[in-house]
Amino acid sequence: MDRTSPATQIIILKASNSDANIEKTVKALAVVCGEEKLTLVEENNDIFDIFERQVSETRLKFSFATLWKNVHPSSYINKINGCPIKKFMLCAKADCLEESNDSIIKIIGTDLEIDITKPISDAVIFLTPVTTGGVMDPLPIKLKVCGNEIVSPKSKDPIINLLPTPIIGQFKYEVDMLFDNSDPKCPLDYSL
Repeated sequence: MDRTSPATQIIILKASNSDANIEKTVKALAVVCGEEKLTLVEENNDIFDIFERQVSETRLKFSFATLWKNVHPSSYINKINGCPIKKFMLCAKADCLEESNDSIIKIIGTDLEIDITKPISDAVIFLTPVTTGGVMDPLPIKLKVCGNEIVSPKSKDPIINLLPTPIIGQFKYEVDMLFDNSDPKCPLDYSL
């Protein structure tokens, strides 16, 4: 059997002893992993679109142990988990030719840990399981942590010139109309 490419094949092993006139055969299933398919169990999992409004000293943690299901064409191989997921990888590109060495996001066991102590502007990294047969299913993780946006006043005029006169009692003014935000995904908080 060629072990350089994926295969599932029934083979017959024969043993004999011509002196005792004994012959026995055994049917066996020979498998070279690589025909298995990885399917995503939870398509809308939070791990694929991570957005934080602010930096934090607490690392984000996501479990991905049950995100993928491994299905082999042979039901017997599925039953005995014959071509399992052996590891998970983070890759900088979708082809996953090289593992990522990014220090912001890392795998610890079957958890993804993300350092959000600094702002992160629209990063994309790929997470993939890898089976014993080398099958992968890289999926993008979009990551954003607010803090890099630039806020500037819309007008150079003092605010007093923008308010209606005379002002008596309470009034409502849309303060968000006073500022431009370079990243509308990151909402502004206002205070006096």
